[in-house]
Amino acid sequence: MTSETILERLRLRHSDDVFVAELPSRAGIYAMGRLDAWAMKRAWTNPCTFGYEIKVSRSDFVRDDKWQSYLGSCNQFYFVCPAKLIAPEEVPEIAGLLWASISGTRLMTRKKAAHREIDSLEDIYKSILMNRAGIVSPREAHGAVRDAAYWCQWLKEKKTSAIYGRELRGKLRGIVEEQLQKTRNENDRLRSENAALAEFRDLAERIGLSPKYHRPSEAEVRRAMLPIISGDLLPILLRTTQSIAEAIRLLNALIGKDGATE
Repeated sequence: MTSETILERLRLRHSDDVFVAELPSRAGIYAMGRLDAWAMKRAWTNPCTFGYEIKVSRSDFVRDDKWQSYLGSCNQFYFVCPAKLIAPEEVPEIAGLLWASISGTRLMTRKKAAHREIDSLEDIYKSILMNRAGIVSPREAHGAVRDAAYWCQWLKEKKTSAIYGRELRGKLRGIVEEQLQKTRNENDRLRSENAALAEFRDLAERIGLSPKYHRPSEAEVRRAMLPIISGDLLPILLRTTQSIAEAIRLLNALIGKDGATE
C-alpha cells in the first residue's frame, strides 16, 4: 500500500472539511518538516484541526524523531498506516492511530488522539492562502476560490471578535471593580456600626445592665450608676438634692401662706 493511497483516503475522510496535503509544521519553516496531511472542521469559532503522519514501513515509524514538532499545528495528531503495521500500544499517549484496511477503501480508528488546546494558527492559515489557494487545476478552481473566500472571511471574523472581546473584558472589569468598591464601603460601614454597638454593650455590662433581655427600672439604673460615680461627685449630688428639696418646701409654704391670706 502506498502513502498516496492513504492520503487519498484521508482526503475523502475530510471531504466536508478544509484539507491540505504536505503542510509545513510551522509556516515558513520548511526545515522542520511537513505534515503529510492537515485538516480543519469548518467552524467560525474554535475549529478543530487534525494532523496526520503517514507511515508505510516499520523503519519509517521507528526512526521518526520529528513528529513532535507537528503537535503545535493541530488539536489532534494521528499516525496513519496499513492495518497492523503499528500496534496501538506503540503509539505515544498524546497521539492517535488510524489503520487503513487492506483494500485501502476505509480508515479504522485504533487509538483516539487526545484533544489539545494550541496557540493561534493564524500563520498557518495565511500560509494556506498564500501557498495553496492558487495552485489548482482549472477543474478545481471553483473549490479553491471557495476555500480562499472561507479563509479571508475567517480572518476578518477573528479580528472583529478580538476587538469585541477586548471591549467586553474592559466593561466587565469596570463593573466588577464598581461592585467590589461598593462591597468594601458597605463592609466599612458595618464594621463602624459593630464597633459602636460593642462600646454600648460594654458600657451596659459595666453598669450591670443587659439590654438583650429586659428594660431596667429606674431603681435598677440608680443602683447601677452609684458604683461608677466618683467620690467627689456624690456629695455634690447629695447637697444639690437637699437644696432642691428645701426650695420645694419653701415654695409650698409660700403657696400655702398666700392661700390663707386670700
